[in-house]
Amino acid sequence: MPPDDQKDVIKAIRLGWSLSEVRGRNQRMVNGPNPPEISDFETRVLPLRAERPPTERRIEAQRVFIQMAKDLNVNNDATGTDIPTQIDADAKSIYVFLFGDTEKQVLPNPTAAAGAWAALAKKIYFYDAWVEDKLASTSESLSSGYQLGRGLADAYWFDAHRFTSPPPDNAEAMWTELLGKSRCDELGRLMGRLSSYFNQFTPPAVAGSVKTWEAVAADGSWRNAAGAENKLILQLRRWYELLVIGQDPTTLVPPFSIFRSFKASRKVFRAFIQEIGLLLLSLIAVGFLAYLSTTHKTSAFENSLITIASGVGITIAGLQARIKNATQSLLSRIKDDAQTELIAASIVEIPPTPDLSEAKRRAKTIELMGQRRLTTAAG
Repeated sequence: MPPDDQKDVIKAIRLGWSLSEVRGRNQRMVNGPNPPEISDFETRVLPLRAERPPTERRIEAQRVFIQMAKDLNVNNDATGTDIPTQIDADAKSIYVFLFGDTEKQVLPNPTAAAGAWAALAKKIYFYDAWVEDKLASTSESLSSGYQLGRGLADAYWFDAHRFTSPPPDNAEAMWTELLGKSRCDELGRLMGRLSSYFNQFTPPAVAGSVKTWEAVAADGSWRNAAGAENKLILQLRRWYELLVIGQDPTTLVPPFSIFRSFKASRKVFRAFIQEIGLLLLSLIAVGFLAYLSTTHKTSAFENSLITIASGVGITIAGLQARIKNATQSLLSRIKDDAQTELIAASIVEIPPTPDLSEAKRRAKTIELMGQRRLTTAAG
């Protein structure tokens, strides 16, 4: 049994995720374009969550952050200060510095906004360190969940302005730091530690997609391809759906994908070639022994073989039962691994591969996902 309640682990993932989003959205508010003004409320269509303007999404992220910290009892520090609520208040101050407040007759002050953002970033950094220390001292599962949620969300939200045009000077460093090999390997390990809390296909699928994005981040032309930002946002949404909302990953596999992903299925069967070979040899051996036991004319060698087999407790019925169990176990494992490959290929969202067709891009994606260190738990 997992040591912690699944709901608490998911809350820890949401806490890390929302903290990363709070930091990223406030940084974008300062460094990015101004949020659009909302008008004509009488005729405006009520937006879905993904359609809400940046300011509303930032406020939403801050409220989720405050609630998750409260639920996990990591809102008040050693002095009793409610840090998440304080972070929310500081973010509101930055907004006023940037856009003013007509009711209070406060004019915009970009210089003050920049200073307030620097102070807020420092506060978030030290709060994150305090949360990591506290969770590590109370629950390894909650600590892993918090780090996993923040690490996955950081792939986009930390220094998200690297997607601006032209990108900042540190854009390449951000890619290789946020999705470099060492960080992606650690995210895979964190996912593995929490595998008992999720659908058996979710951990390897998430780990495989992380490894794929590691390759994207390492290739300058690939990460700078058109639509890379939108693809990374879609990938974050996939991770969120699987880890937080609890979506069944098998629902993401398109119909008849097994026929379109022959390469993935072939790779799975190739991985079990030794087991399949031994199974075939066992079937041949059973057939041979069955033939010898039923024929009336056998040589001295054949009679000796039957006698030896009987002496060590090997019977045709026993061998058949063992081979049946081995066959069922092997077929179940092959089915699980093939399903894992299809799911992983279905949840990954990456920009177009440079100079590769759609079919070759899919084959390359499957190859990259195969480098993950997690496999499907035996059913």
